[in-house]
This record gives sequence, C-alpha cells and structure tokens, in this order.
Amino acid sequence: MLQIYYHNSKDPRPNQPILPSVHGVVINESNAILLHRREDSPLWAIPGGKIKIDESVERCLKREMREELGIEVSAKRLLGIYSDPFYIIASSKQVHRVFLIVFLSVIKKGKLKLTNETAEYRKIKKGDTVLVHAAAG
Repeated sequence: MLQIYYHNSKDPRPNQPILPSVHGVVINESNAILLHRREDSPLWAIPGGKIKIDESVERCLKREMREELGIEVSAKRLLGIYSDPFYIIASSKQVHRVFLIVFLSVIKKGKLKLTNETAEYRKIKKGDTVLVHAAAG
C-alpha cells in the first residue's frame, strides 16, 4: 500500500532517488477540474503517476490517464514542475521524495471510468471542498 507523507514530523527519511511523476489537469467546459481518489489512498489527487525508466514524459501522461481513468489525453501545455522536500511517498521499504510535472490536458478519446487504480473520480468546481493530496510547495 502506498503511504503519503506531507509536512509531518514523523515522516520517514527518503532512502531512494528522487521520483519524477507526470500529472494531467483536465478542465471541462464548466471550469470543473477532474480529480481522482486512488484505491490505496483516502485523498483526492490530480491523475498521474511515476515515469517508467523507458518512457518519455508525454508517453507517461497518456499511459497514466488511460490506466487510472480509461481516457486518452494529449498535453496542451506545461503548467509547472512542483516539488517539496517534505512530500514523501513510501511503498514497502522504498521511501522517495517526489517532484511533479503537471500538464494542462485535453481528453481526446474515451469516457471516464473506474479502473483497478481509481476508486472514484470527481469533477470539482471553485468552492467545492475535498481533501486533496498536494505537493506544490
């Protein structure tokens, strides 16, 4: 199970190299942002995940969005690169500090669906309240 630590004095110390991940912000015509909640975390997040050793940033974005939500996307533009030394992810005995590469993305094909990685998805608008997993520092 994935454990996420953020600015907690009891955080484990990283014992692995920094972990890059790619995420896609999808905004619909009503200005709602697409979030998902993973099977292994109670927090809401922008869909995305870690880059495999043999893939490009764009390929990672497409794979993660397909795996997590069943949709095909394209990157419209880079929104930013975010990191925080106190944002830690642990899985088993591997503990990583992460940084996020975030793109504004457009759905090209497919309909949103639950997958084995996503327990739930939601489109949130300004003023909506959700417990979000965030790493921008």
